Amino acid sequence: MPPARRPVSVADRFRGERILLTGATGFLAKSILEKIVRAIPDVAQIYLLVRRCQHTSAAERVEREVISSSIFDRLRHTQGTRFADAMREKITAVEGDLGEDRLGLPDQAYDELARAVTCVINSAAACSFGEQLDRALQVNTIGPQRILQFAKDAGDIPLVHVSTCYVSGIREDDIPEDVLPLGHTVSTYIKGAKPTFHLDAEVQSMLAQCTEIRSAVADGERDEQVFADAYPSTYASDRIARERRDFADSAVVNLGKRLARFHGWTDTYPFTKALGEQLLVRERGSVPLVILRPSIIESSYDEPMPGWIDGLRMADPLITEAGKGNLPTFVGRADATLDLVPCDMVTNAILAAVPPAGALDWCEIYQIGSGHRNPLSLRRLSEMVYEAFTRRPSYDRAGEPLQATSCQCIPGHEFKRKLYRRMRHMQLVRDLYTRVGAKARARQARLTLRVLGRLRDFADLYGFYTSHSPRFLTHKTDALWDALSDEDRALFPFDTTRIDWHDYIVERHVPGLQRMAGSKMRSKRTMHPRTLHRIADVRCLFDLYERTAEIYGDCTATQVCRSDTATGWVRYTYRQLVDAAAHVHTQLAELGLKVGDRIIIYSESNPEWVFAYMGAQRAGLVAVPLDPQLTPEEVSDIVTHTNAKLILVGRQTHRAFPTNGRNGQQPPVVRLQHPFVPDPTQPADPHASAPPPKQIRGPDDPASIIFVNGTTHPPKPVVLSHAECLSRVRESLSNGSQEAEESMISAPRMRDDDDFSRRIVSAFAQGACVSYIDQFA
Repeated sequence: MPPARRPVSVADRFRGERILLTGATGFLAKSILEKIVRAIPDVAQIYLLVRRCQHTSAAERVEREVISSSIFDRLRHTQGTRFADAMREKITAVEGDLGEDRLGLPDQAYDELARAVTCVINSAAACSFGEQLDRALQVNTIGPQRILQFAKDAGDIPLVHVSTCYVSGIREDDIPEDVLPLGHTVSTYIKGAKPTFHLDAEVQSMLAQCTEIRSAVADGERDEQVFADAYPSTYASDRIARERRDFADSAVVNLGKRLARFHGWTDTYPFTKALGEQLLVRERGSVPLVILRPSIIESSYDEPMPGWIDGLRMADPLITEAGKGNLPTFVGRADATLDLVPCDMVTNAILAAVPPAGALDWCEIYQIGSGHRNPLSLRRLSEMVYEAFTRRPSYDRAGEPLQATSCQCIPGHEFKRKLYRRMRHMQLVRDLYTRVGAKARARQARLTLRVLGRLRDFADLYGFYTSHSPRFLTHKTDALWDALSDEDRALFPFDTTRIDWHDYIVERHVPGLQRMAGSKMRSKRTMHPRTLHRIADVRCLFDLYERTAEIYGDCTATQVCRSDTATGWVRYTYRQLVDAAAHVHTQLAELGLKVGDRIIIYSESNPEWVFAYMGAQRAGLVAVPLDPQLTPEEVSDIVTHTNAKLILVGRQTHRAFPTNGRNGQQPPVVRLQHPFVPDPTQPADPHASAPPPKQIRGPDDPASIIFVNGTTHPPKPVVLSHAECLSRVRESLSNGSQEAEESMISAPRMRDDDDFSRRIVSAFAQGACVSYIDQFA
């Protein structure tokens, strides 16, 4: 067990370390890498083991698939032009393969890497439910053995191996943080039978069976099965080879499923991961070892932003189908616990669990999930998914909103009976319409059959997880959390009891799915004719904001991660955004500003900036938003040039602004903080006076002045009328250029008038959620 209090902080534990991280192009590894680079700057080097992919080198894959990921948007904005160089200095791509001996490296490269690395985090896995058995064994079972040997060759350096809670197999009891004893499978263990599973011999036997299948198919010995409904004599040789290869792959996948079920596991993935755990514990020697088992990893809770996700995770296909209205019923128990855990909590647990250097007797298994202490039932998840997609629906190809469904859980046999009956009916409908030449209706029947086929596959893949409730105990992980200092708990939180499931699913996870899926789930939204129709008659920008608030009232409009708040993230809905603008209008009126006056907004990007800009529009003022990178002298020149009546400054820019303008004169300077802008964490004052009526501006009246920078001249003003801003917004929505429903906009380019109109204003016009981070807010 870990000590009562760790002797050093998590960040200090990694000072000077050179880490080998495997699985770098995967979802979890990206989260681990981002957190290390952002929160542990004293790490000396991070080596990423990446396979070469056809004609793409490891370094190119890291650049395209890792560094370019949206998970680094926070770092990208905070570091600006230094981001690319900083990442290249900290990260080294190593072209290798965990599925090959000595990591697929030449001897000299392997030895050099072993001399350099001081810690290993192995997050690589073949995690598809339909994985080919031989590939799964190479990566999930023998791969950990190879990475353990590397840790030994590197001098018994600490190793963290990421596994899964579902190595427990088909069980529905309390699952302790222990490894299945050698010689046992799940079947023999729960039955109390003798340990008869000979690990090495069984692994080699399974690999031999896969090789035998592939050889027989390639030699044409199973052509009667491969080409049962075809005429291979008419095929070209390359097509024959491809058909045989595909058949062999499927046969090996099916073999894995059969063997996994026979031995007590749901499918090949947890089966091969469990075998890998047994090998690690058996052969650990003096390597300090941690096996960390997450349950179902989903989008981030807080970091680097709420709802970040990369690809559809396990529960997400079901969630997206429900959002599209395709999942009125599904196999499962409404009271079953779906054990989800946000990826940033898994990342923090991994970093906190790294064994101390030199602790040669260290061997710990930690499970991290929510079902033990903060369970989420399938019924409750379904209700929240329905609410989330009702607030922000998905859209079909025609741009029409899809009606989400609240999924009803029914027993597996009943679900399959109803599903197959409906499939048979739709097959008859398809055949009938095809015979009578009704092509459109036949095509619709085929689409319905495709959806039903997808549901059948989902039932096969996910039926266990929605029908069973294994309870993964987390006593060791809880003790690890208790051993952290208050500072480490703030920097590396992984206490799953703090998860507010309604907030997570409705405000973070589903919007994150929609943002990630982009063109697949909601690209038509920006081109939705009704959306454009709703803003067709607006004449000034504040009308646009009010119209948006009518459509997306309770949806989150903007959020900021603040280190000085208990919850971290502070959020405003669209309705609150309009109310905040009215509050700012009141403050502006009390300062004596009148319609047509110009005000400077010289602030880093944050929600208060948004309130000030919208409040200025409501008051009929001309907003002059300035790039926070402008010098105080440049700002003073612009103040004089525009004859501004007020200067609004942010939490950071107020330090740079001079106390007196040139010639000792300048307009009043007001900081963008309470009481000038409202505090969302405080209740509204019931005795506050009503805000002044909004000032209607004509379409040709100026709305903003943007100072555009060139390479050879100082900032020059570009006056944007309300009509010009609205025209650019409508064009942006029509072209679908705002690809994501939820944007990470942290530093709008105030030196680009087109970028300002299309990205900043358009983001709010279409119901986006704009996120900011405290470090640069």
